[in-house]
Amino acid sequence: GQYNRKKHEITFNNQLALVSLKLIDSVIIHELVHIKYMNHSIDFHEELEKYCPNHKGLRNRLIKEYKTIW
Repeated sequence: GQYNRKKHEITFNNQLALVSLKLIDSVIIHELVHIKYMNHSIDFHEELEKYCPNHKGLRNRLIKEYKTIW
């Protein structure tokens, strides 16, 4: 996924349609947090943790199983 601040839109890789709903949710949450925090700062990760406590595990699963990352 990718958040474009100028257009205020989030786009997703079409390969995301092939993964589990749990992984899709984690990517959506990740990109929504970018609306508030553009970079992967400590604040970004703290906010992400509130809504997706297992984001690190899900990210690793996405990379391992699908050879991709949001």
